[in-house]
Amino acid sequence: MRNSMPVRFLSLANQNRRIGVMCLGFVACLIGSPMVFIAVSDVRFLLGGETVNARIVGPAAVVPEKFGTRYRFRFQYADDNGQQHLGEVIRRASDVRPGDTIAVRYLRSEPSQSRAESELRSIGPRAIAMIVILVFVAAVYSGLTGVGDVLKQLRANGPGVSSALPG
Repeated sequence: MRNSMPVRFLSLANQNRRIGVMCLGFVACLIGSPMVFIAVSDVRFLLGGETVNARIVGPAAVVPEKFGTRYRFRFQYADDNGQQHLGEVIRRASDVRPGDTIAVRYLRSEPSQSRAESELRSIGPRAIAMIVILVFVAAVYSGLTGVGDVLKQLRANGPGVSSALPG
């Protein structure tokens, strides 16, 4: 077991800083990857969207859930061309009544696609996701040159030879 390929690789990776950085970047990407999906879903609305006031139409529909009750509200808004569109928002509180207005963001390219401003997440997760992606790319770039060196050392030492291993 001491001379197995994974043990030898990890030992050499521990000695080679590039491999360590690449592994750290890989772990950061695994942890941060859910944030990337969050970021992608909201970026379209933040960059290509237009905010308008929408009017709540009709009473709230109750949406029972395992951990409480949510309320589904339908809203109506007009795009830049004056065309009317319908949308839905789900909230935990039933503090909105028919006739009230809420801020809605719709896509200029697809005016029928809209989301309530309250549903859009803050810039924080997007910034963290971009940092995680940059760390991962930098780690992979740095690590790929080191992987070749480690594999050359492993091939040069041959199977069962542990002269590259410490102690």
